[in-house]
Amino acid sequence: MQSGCWIAEDAQGNLYYFRETPLILGKMLTDTATIRYYQKLTDSLVDLWNRGYRFDDLRLYMEGYISCLRQTNILESFQIHRLEEESIRFLRDPSNFELAMPEPETDYYRY
Repeated sequence: MQSGCWIAEDAQGNLYYFRETPLILGKMLTDTATIRYYQKLTDSLVDLWNRGYRFDDLRLYMEGYISCLRQTNILESFQIHRLEEESIRFLRDPSNFELAMPEPETDYYRY
């Protein structure tokens, strides 16, 4: 997983996937399989962006990925719809595609 990403578990054992900011509670991805597919999709989108592909290419990739999920019936249709909504939100947020700048090392021996 990339930095800035984390998974939280509530008291009932539900897993929640977050990027930089938590998703809206009412539309949060709660199914573990859906979260796993969301992670794979968003990590692939960031990887493709870093390879030089741009928004239109990422959008086509995302639509193909979601279409494959629909064709294989791996997830319920409402789960795919939520995954699609969250993926579109992820794709529209430019902060997800910024390169992290490494922090300079501080020299502890200098005053």
